[in-house]
Amino acid sequence: MHSNKPVPSSTVVARPHQFKLPTNPRIGIIGSGWTGLYALKTFLEEKLTNIIVFERTEEVGGVWVYREDVPGGCFQKTRTTASKSYLHASDFPFPEDTSCHFPHHKEVLKFLQDYADHFKLHPYIQTKTHVEQAYKDKETNKWVVVTYEGAAVREDPLTVGTKKIHEFDILVCASGQHQNPFVPMETVPWKDYKGEYSHAHNYKHVTPDMADKSMCIVGGGESASDVAAEVCETSDDTYMSIRSGVWFQDRTVGAWQPADMVFTKHQRLWGFTDYHSWLIFLGRYIMLELMWGKGGSGVDVWQPHCQYFHGFLNKSRDTVDKVALGKIKPRGAAVKCEGKKVWFAGRSEPDNIDHVIFCTGYRSNHPFMRDGQTDTHAYKYVFDTRDPTLCFLGTVRPMIGSIPALAELQARWAAKIYTGQYTIPCCEDMAEIVIADKVKHKRVFPQDDYSLPQLVNHWYYSDEIAELFDAKPKLVQWFFRNPFTWWKIISAPWSAFLYRVEDPKTRDEALKNIEVHTWLPSHFSFHAMNNVILFMDLCVVLMVLGFVYYIFTLITSLF
Repeated sequence: MHSNKPVPSSTVVARPHQFKLPTNPRIGIIGSGWTGLYALKTFLEEKLTNIIVFERTEEVGGVWVYREDVPGGCFQKTRTTASKSYLHASDFPFPEDTSCHFPHHKEVLKFLQDYADHFKLHPYIQTKTHVEQAYKDKETNKWVVVTYEGAAVREDPLTVGTKKIHEFDILVCASGQHQNPFVPMETVPWKDYKGEYSHAHNYKHVTPDMADKSMCIVGGGESASDVAAEVCETSDDTYMSIRSGVWFQDRTVGAWQPADMVFTKHQRLWGFTDYHSWLIFLGRYIMLELMWGKGGSGVDVWQPHCQYFHGFLNKSRDTVDKVALGKIKPRGAAVKCEGKKVWFAGRSEPDNIDHVIFCTGYRSNHPFMRDGQTDTHAYKYVFDTRDPTLCFLGTVRPMIGSIPALAELQARWAAKIYTGQYTIPCCEDMAEIVIADKVKHKRVFPQDDYSLPQLVNHWYYSDEIAELFDAKPKLVQWFFRNPFTWWKIISAPWSAFLYRVEDPKTRDEALKNIEVHTWLPSHFSFHAMNNVILFMDLCVVLMVLGFVYYIFTLITSLF
């Protein structure tokens, strides 16, 4: 590969992988949702221009395109669970006139369309193209992608579409994982249930036929909470079954005050957002559970079986309020079914359930990959360890944070790798690192390790990926270079802008975006937290100065 920059010594690996790619490799990107658009833009930014993006539907936007009669995508009332601070692209912020900190799906779609227009991405995107199969041809050493083209989203592509075969040097899976819903009707105890059932994949909004039914929502994620909060306003009875418990945390700490904006790099210096820090301990027992009850919900059967920050956090806490109002009946795991009768853990009497909505997530696979490659066995969830000319973007799931923000960092890293500016380990070393990462994942996320193998700590993972291509802010250097800029970086809420400050070409714009789009004068909790930590900084400084003075006086007294 060609490269205009030398490989930085900080990223040199002992046994780097040797790519055998042409000067301007042909690249196929599957999906033009949030992740696919980020991938296309970042690759073009690095002068990789021989690209085709395959999009199944008629327009860009992925799951953020609402279609009333098509399974998948967002609900009618969907809003983001992460605040705008976590949704800005690193060089393209959400507009100032966005209705609130948690945009509606129409606003998200408009943002993505504006992004595609601004960076002139449409000429590279091929819509109404269904990817049926992708595999590596060992003879040609090319990725073969079989597509059916020309079918609208409501048409069967295999019947209506025209079959075509494409070849690529690099294949990028940016289609996410909301494709193959997991419906546990063949497992115990649901295989004995005889009532109606569906998956959240098919849910759009409450329907009139739910009014006289007893509904059960199965799942502990944010989709389950959103569905339950809507359904309970219509149905006769609404039950919500969470098998293994889950942490609940409200997405706000007051009107116009997103909770996720409280987390800063300044807190990281003190250990906050660390898995075992004393600040996390205080945050759990003094703040979260004192205000919102044990486990963030106060509901016994929903108690998590892991420590705070060691599992997924459900930020759609409206469900808990509905429980308090008697509109939702909390239940644990289903243990037995007979007809429409369902027994839940800890209860001797069954509940009669007419309709079950499974919010049980999606299978962790990519159905078009013929040989079964998946991101769960990829190096840092990105590069396939057997053949890193295949990469996966946008599949990690942060416990707090946003998938798109991490996907953009992944895309920027991948573009740097494929242009030879940085290196990754050889396949054997990557495989060993994946095994070590899996061991750590099981230790850090014991409850969700099996069901959510892509679960990550947003702040750790973003720093880890950014460091691999020198985009992580160098705080020590900034402290001595410009203390005012250092303070702005460490005390600002997390945003993708932080990972543009090391590049001289984008630094000024990034710092301006940090100040304009993330600092909120009205966010009391954010500023109060910053002031508390600043006070702690001053105390440490005074203690150090006092200790130095004590040693100095002790030495002088000896002479």
